[in-house]
Amino acid sequence: MSGETEAAPTPTPETTSTTTAQTPLSGGKPRMFGRLRVGWSSFAERRPGLAQFVVFFVLSNGVTAFGRLRVGWSSFAERRPGLAQFVVFFVLSNGVTVLQLALMPAFKAVFGMTSLVDTSFQVLAVGSNPDGSPFYLFDYAAGGLPEGGGGLAYFLAVQVTLLIAQVINFFAQRNVTFKSNTNIWRAAFWYTVAYVVITFAAAALQGWYKAPVYELLIDTWGMGKTGETVADMVTMMINAVLSFWVFFPIFKVIFKREPEPAEMPDPAGPGGSAGVDVSSARAGQEV
Repeated sequence: MSGETEAAPTPTPETTSTTTAQTPLSGGKPRMFGRLRVGWSSFAERRPGLAQFVVFFVLSNGVTAFGRLRVGWSSFAERRPGLAQFVVFFVLSNGVTVLQLALMPAFKAVFGMTSLVDTSFQVLAVGSNPDGSPFYLFDYAAGGLPEGGGGLAYFLAVQVTLLIAQVINFFAQRNVTFKSNTNIWRAAFWYTVAYVVITFAAAALQGWYKAPVYELLIDTWGMGKTGETVADMVTMMINAVLSFWVFFPIFKVIFKREPEPAEMPDPAGPGGSAGVDVSSARAGQEV
């Protein structure tokens, strides 16, 4: 009859699974990873053996590729040991730089919540600025940036970050890049000397670029807190570049690898008969 209403179709398992698979993830548009995960789960349920083979194939090829890469690197390191050493130094140095970029804003935020921001730290006056004011090697005037110099809080944030990074860099470069087996305390002493020299050089450079960079990013470009974070990263990058080019030739000197002492030959020789006492032999002849 035309007046009758048709009953809604009963959902089947197939339509239910299809509807579930197409449900948006996290209440929004389905994400690519979510689609892949749902698709893979469905495939693994329908073809478990084939899915197992696919996983085995991917892992096997990954291991093979890693093995080839390792063999290729070993061959390259044998043919170009100096260049290979520099590549390892470069990779580790950049890793330490990334660590500095992460630590600097964190320490700056922690020290920024203390009264150290309003504590001036201006020491070692070496000449004058163009406006006639003293040029301090360590110039951290009281007050937040860019109006002030960050105070003692900014100084500590920079130095603590550099100290942690350099301690990690010391052991990583000594043991991984240069594989040094010389006296660690002598190496640590000269490393500390180099670190102090770099610290003073970096502080002198900051006297020229710190205030303009922070003012440009925070006020001129109107980036506010984001600009301050970017300026922090610029500071760490400049310190990292300076350390990179200064430390490599220093490491070549202090992180030497001396040849291992050869084993002393056995006086008895392979047969062990050469160790007979000569005086005992003579005594036997005289008897």
